[in-house]
Amino acid sequence: YDVKKFYKDTGLAQKIARSQSFENATMLVIAVYAIWMWIDTDLNDADVITDAHPVFFLAEQFFCTYFFLELVIRFCAFQRKLDCCRDPWFAFDSVLVATMILETWVMTIVLTVTGKGGGGILANAQVLRLARLVRLSRLLRMVRLLRMVPELLILMKAITAAIRSVSFTLLLLVMCLYVFGIGFTQILRGSEIGRQSFGGVIISMQSLFLHATLLDSISETVGALSTAEEWAALALLYVFLVLSAITIMNMLIGVICEVITAVAAAEKEAIQIMWFKSALQRVMNSGVDENGDGWLQKEEFFGMLKHKDAIDALKDLDVDVVTLIDFADIIFEAGPDEADGKISFADFMEVIMQLRGSNNATVKDLVDLRKWLSTLFRDLIKQDIEDILRASAAGKWPEQPTPTPSKRKGSKKEAIGLLGLDIETPG
Repeated sequence: YDVKKFYKDTGLAQKIARSQSFENATMLVIAVYAIWMWIDTDLNDADVITDAHPVFFLAEQFFCTYFFLELVIRFCAFQRKLDCCRDPWFAFDSVLVATMILETWVMTIVLTVTGKGGGGILANAQVLRLARLVRLSRLLRMVRLLRMVPELLILMKAITAAIRSVSFTLLLLVMCLYVFGIGFTQILRGSEIGRQSFGGVIISMQSLFLHATLLDSISETVGALSTAEEWAALALLYVFLVLSAITIMNMLIGVICEVITAVAAAEKEAIQIMWFKSALQRVMNSGVDENGDGWLQKEEFFGMLKHKDAIDALKDLDVDVVTLIDFADIIFEAGPDEADGKISFADFMEVIMQLRGSNNATVKDLVDLRKWLSTLFRDLIKQDIEDILRASAAGKWPEQPTPTPSKRKGSKKEAIGLLGLDIETPG
């Protein structure tokens, strides 16, 4: 997904919004703002901005103004203004800027009109809590820093993808805690350690989770059970240790690692494809697409392969360039729904994705191969029969040996019908 495709092609706003310098400056301001929040939290004791030191007041005005102007520039860059709702980052930034304006500008005006200090609207405790809540919302802006480090974004996506599996694993752990909590409560009822750590099912579950699952002071729990000679409870504790700390918790780690590996591979694939697509698009815009129709012809394809950037992009995508050239006739053969000898850029990208060396053969590939071979042979047979019929109509029908009684006799029209070919016979 690239939001820039929704931008205008001309104008100052779109030029600034497309600029990499503008993007870098915004990320720098966000990073500085993240550090400033640390300073503001430690040194600014005011509940509202109007009671803060002038340094804090001016800094808040600067950050609010910059983020507001940045949002306005991005909004003005859209060709259709409603397309801004399709950009998740723009919607997210809009909420953050709205809360920042509410705290920095709107609340400042309200407090100036109604009074400051200990009286007026500031005397209302609910308003003070609202002001603190609005200030806490500024922490959400640090989420945009994830765009600067793709690895952190991959980890966040992996956490989101792993929520379902982790939830079921934790549910299994809770069930084990519940069952063993009942067992420990009944076994240790009336004992000293039972009254201290296993006085009820909930208390037993908490003790088992802290000591036997997270292994916090597990040696003390084992020593206490050994000293009290609670051998049945000690044996049950070892069973729970193996089941929870060793099995379930390590299974949870394995699930998370598996999900992170899968998400990282998918993200790497998506980034690589996006980079390859942009590289080929740049090559086409550099003059390869001579007529500018957005379709790729065979001659334009060969011209594209003369560019080093295109060759490097194909190699990075694990596409054999020599094999791709050999397949040029197949790629640019005219289909029933395609222009003669042309292919759209989207279809060309799909073909390139299918020709990657890292792909595994699938049933679909075998079906496509069978369909292509069948079509090829049918076209060859059709061409041969058309040549024979044209030669026959011209009086150049070659002499054929007299058929034996074992051979079936029939007309040429019947033979064509058996092959399923739609050919008009002469005469």
